[in-house]
This record gives sequence, C-alpha cells and structure tokens, in this order.
Amino acid sequence: MNISDLYAQRRQVDDFENCDFYHTIDLSPQETVWGHVDLRGREQDYLGACDLDGKSVLEVGPATGHLAFYMEQQGATVTCLELPDTEVGDLVPRTDLANWDQIIADRRRHLDRIVNGFWYCHRKLGSKTNVVYGTVEDLIKAGAKFDIVVLGGVLLHLRDLQLRLQQFAGLAQSELVITEQLLAPLDRSDTAPLVWLAPTKGNGVWDHWWRFGPGYFTGYLPILGLSNLKVSKHEQSCLGSMFKHFTIRAGRNI
Repeated sequence: MNISDLYAQRRQVDDFENCDFYHTIDLSPQETVWGHVDLRGREQDYLGACDLDGKSVLEVGPATGHLAFYMEQQGATVTCLELPDTEVGDLVPRTDLANWDQIIADRRRHLDRIVNGFWYCHRKLGSKTNVVYGTVEDLIKAGAKFDIVVLGGVLLHLRDLQLRLQQFAGLAQSELVITEQLLAPLDRSDTAPLVWLAPTKGNGVWDHWWRFGPGYFTGYLPILGLSNLKVSKHEQSCLGSMFKHFTIRAGRNI
C-alpha cells in the first residue's frame, strides 16, 4: 500500500446550501464564501513565511480548505488529512452535560457540512489537492513522507498530544509548522513549557483539550529531531475580531 491508495474520491458538491464554511475564501472576483476564520492576506504569517514552491505538504485538519488551496497556489503539492466520516474527533468525555447525545449528533452534522464546503471550494477553484479520510497511523502504514507537515489549530483538539505530535513530526522530512492561538496568560515565555488543560469541572468545554504557550513546543520538538526553531507571533481574524497567534517552524537536523 502507498499513500495514493488512501486518496478519497473527489466529491461533486454543487449546492451551497448543503455546506458550512469554516474559512472565508474568495472563489472568484464575483464569489466569496464567508466563514468565521479569515486568513486572507495573512497566510504567510500563519505559516511562518514558509517556502512552499515545489514542496510536498501535508495539512492536518483542513476544514474548508483555504490554507490548503493557498499552499497549492504557491506551488506546493498538497495532501490533507481529515477525520473519517464516521468520527467526531477526540471530544472531552463530559458526564456533566445532559445533552451529550445531541452535541455528538450536531457535531457530526456540522463536520459533514464542512466536508461539503471543502469540496464545493475545491471544485470552484479547480484544485488538485488530495484528501485522506483517515488517521496518522494510516499514513505511517502507507510509508508517507512529506517535505512539510502543517498543524494549524489542530493540536488543541488532540487528546493524546505527545504521541500525535511525535507521529506527525515523523512524517516531516524537512519542516513541521505549528500554529495555535496564544492566550495572554500563556504569552509569558517562548521557552517555558506552558500548557493548560482546557476542560475543568463545570466549564462545559467539550471540543478541545489544551491551550499552549510556544515553550511547550520549543522544549519538545528538539527531542523529536526538530531543533532548528523559528517562533513568530501574529494576529488572525475570527468572527470579525483579531486574536493573537504563534507559529513555530521546526526544521529537521540533517
């Protein structure tokens, strides 16, 4: 088996009404789809000014796909890894929420509509980006390797953080790029290993596990063989407001 065996068949999605859009994307001068995250004009900040031309790139968790399509337009060959269509991700197993079954059902419905949004944009842009609906273990078994692996706003959703980061780092032949929102209390040091467990009893958080400072990654990534580190900070738009983020480009020792 190789990675091409894992590529999903492209979906024909023509009906805008069956889609949800995570990203705002300009599909043509006449058509813009509006999502709650708008990276337009700030993509290189989000990627840490990463050189993309001629590179093979894995983006984990593409959502509507704006970043994948941007990287493709910059000359990259892009593969996206997305959840299998029967999964809802590593949700916090809350026993204190009475409507848990409804939360799961609504989550799956929303994810299905996000996938539709991705393929709607994919077709409109004439994209050649490939998608694997599976797990990092599937990529490892297929012997997949990429010049660059991009983890943008993904790691906070992963329960088994250290293991998943190790696995994704192992797929990156040259660079790993990590971007996360940076909360003010965690913006104290680029080297101190600051990380918070997001859910607590009674706070109702169910869709993410972690909040990070960059020092968590600058401490862990060199252990994984990625010690050429560049940390940058920038602002990105969500729901019309600007939020501080950090990006770490981590290069492999060769």
